[in-house]
Amino acid sequence: LTEIPVRALYVALQLLFEALRAKALMTALPAKERSPRLVEYLDFLRGHCGLAESTLRRHEDDVARFLGFFGRDTDAAITSLTVKQIDAFIIEASGTRARRSMTLTCGVLRGFLGHLYLKGVLRADLRKHVLTPRIYALEGLPRSIPWKDVELTLKGVRRAGVAGRRDYAVLVLLALCGLRANEVAGLRLEHIDWRR
Repeated sequence: LTEIPVRALYVALQLLFEALRAKALMTALPAKERSPRLVEYLDFLRGHCGLAESTLRRHEDDVARFLGFFGRDTDAAITSLTVKQIDAFIIEASGTRARRSMTLTCGVLRGFLGHLYLKGVLRADLRKHVLTPRIYALEGLPRSIPWKDVELTLKGVRRAGVAGRRDYAVLVLLALCGLRANEVAGLRLEHIDWRR
């Protein structure tokens, strides 16, 4: 189980529990008491934004966690929210979540704070103080391929026909000469110094 991502286990268990409840093999847990502000926000998202139930559950989880972080979710506590408290919540949440997950959590939090501001519950617009972690395009790709994998790839090419020899030559140019794909594609016979 340690090799399975936590989120995958969570989703699998949710599906299992839903199936067990549907077959009356398991009773539903008593409903958690939700903050009136949270209920109002979820109704807004459902009615005006048309979000799917799965997305609403994500919003509910994040907002409930945010409100519960301070131990109370009364209007008095909400109206006295500070940037320092928001930062403390984000720091705490980031300890258990990946950056991509935190990007979603910050988006949910910005939406909730914006809703509270537009409803007049918050005197200041605190959305701008919720900073999202920076995510770079293709950051999950490895910087290089292990050499043993390169060798296995080169050995795996069938060099019997013309196409096989061409494929092998392309891979050698990429792996051993360090050419980029567009450089290999643009390579012409006249670019080669045949005498050397």
